Amino acid sequence: MWRKLIREVGMREREFVQVSTKIVAAVEARPPDHYAFRATPELRTFAEEVYHISDVDFRLCGLAAGRQRPEGPETSPPDQKAGVVDRLRKSLDLCRSALAGLDDQSALEPTFGPYVRGRHVTAMLGHTWHEFGKLTVVLRLNGIAPPS
Repeated sequence: MWRKLIREVGMREREFVQVSTKIVAAVEARPPDHYAFRATPELRTFAEEVYHISDVDFRLCGLAAGRQRPEGPETSPPDQKAGVVDRLRKSLDLCRSALAGLDDQSALEPTFGPYVRGRHVTAMLGHTWHEFGKLTVVLRLNGIAPPS
């Protein structure tokens, strides 16, 4: 299993480039006055959803980078496009840095419980792709074609 994880580190870098490019394009495609859009009362607003993505990325990529108590900047969910996009970009910068710092040995360094640094990258990618899928639905609900 660990050998497979090590081989996947390079593949994960390419996958990160794909998902980060698409998610930033999706967030930027949204007009500023649509950031308060909520598809149903039970769901997050578009801004809150993107904040959630960046929050999880800060935590997972912080762990992948070897930080003991990873967290993003202490802010409440922004409701303005500039704040949402800025926070997302910062979280993705941390992820990019964490990926660049992983090699065969560091990917296997334990973080907590049964987890190793490379596993947090895998979790971040799965979560970010999942959330990108949700954002594409919201974009389509508002007549905006998602990035392809």
